[in-house]
Amino acid sequence: MQPWHLTFVARGRRTLFSDPVALTRAVRVLGRLGVGRILTFCIVDDHAHVVLNAASRASAGYAGSGLARALMAVGAPQLEPTHVREVEGRAHLESLVAYLVRQPVKHGLREHPATYVGSAAVDLLGARRLPGFEPGLLAAALPRLDVAALVARVCGLPAPPIPSGTLSWSLALAATAVVEEDRDPHALALRAAWCALVAVPDPLPPRTWRRLRTRAVDVQLAETLLRRAALEATVSGSYSSSATFTIRSASAASS
Repeated sequence: MQPWHLTFVARGRRTLFSDPVALTRAVRVLGRLGVGRILTFCIVDDHAHVVLNAASRASAGYAGSGLARALMAVGAPQLEPTHVREVEGRAHLESLVAYLVRQPVKHGLREHPATYVGSAAVDLLGARRLPGFEPGLLAAALPRLDVAALVARVCGLPAPPIPSGTLSWSLALAATAVVEEDRDPHALALRAAWCALVAVPDPLPPRTWRRLRTRAVDVQLAETLLRRAALEATVSGSYSSSATFTIRSASAASS
């Protein structure tokens, strides 16, 4: 198995996904179909990049055809034949990771590259858990490299986000309340962070939020959510290294 760089381009250079909800659906498709294979990805404007493991060019092309059909099934326009390029060694892969992270900036998108929903950068920073996507695959392909530190550096961040701030996990649970019933700005911010964390559009139906509130706390998920909040604060310039988070135990938070 070795890495291959796949490029998907819309026929006529049309925009692939015109709104955040459609882009979110496309990202979830990549996560679901790329389990155990996709190392990183980025979707911008009229094209998308995917780096995945495959045994041969033919195997990579076959995987690309399946991904192209899946992207068109969730709203992408007709795509040109997938362009498949071999990743020639470690240095090439490392530069490719940085190239994909920079894509939102290169194409003049308003979103910060560290939080752009169409990129794997936020997952590689540990601030999102896209279902199916495994950041450890890229780490395994680049041993001895701190991938999160590389992504942070390319994004212009001083360091990968560290869970730090004044919000508790119990407040994160409160963020799953119906917005109309909970106007606390911290809760609303965490609600948005939760949606970004699991790559789903907001607002979700109220019954979904009520169901989430009944779940026991997943400590790893809590840490990822808090890391997302720290990342958002860093990007917005409001980060405070002196603040601290409190992550309650499952029993305490659900009581």
